[in-house]
Amino acid sequence: MSAAYKVCSDARTNADGRWVDAMGTPPHSKAWNIATFALKHSLTVCQEQRQALREQVEFMENIIVDGSSHDSEVAAQMVDGVVSELKAGEQYYATETPRYRHLLVVGWGSPHCIQHADGYTPNSSICAAGENPLQP
Repeated sequence: MSAAYKVCSDARTNADGRWVDAMGTPPHSKAWNIATFALKHSLTVCQEQRQALREQVEFMENIIVDGSSHDSEVAAQMVDGVVSELKAGEQYYATETPRYRHLLVVGWGSPHCIQHADGYTPNSSICAAGENPLQP
């Protein structure tokens, strides 16, 4: 479990860094391709951690229900932490998977305004006064 956590953590950190490097770059640029690969890699390697957490929660729930009094108490104290970590992982997939799809289809260089292009920030918050948003 700890090895899966480290690999996933490193992959997520790398994907976040490549995302920043690629902001505002055109689709299929070198930075865009690196960011796409890093995000896909992160989603792939974090699957192992996600599955291990699910199995750990299920194991603890079984101990709580069927284990000895002492084991049940210990598992009951630990299950909340594991469930919280699993929820954080699930939230990561809920946000990053659609972002990955958007990246593949649109790319980072999908500006909402002529200037300040990042492709993700709503144009109301990045378009300067009087600046016209680009038409899709």
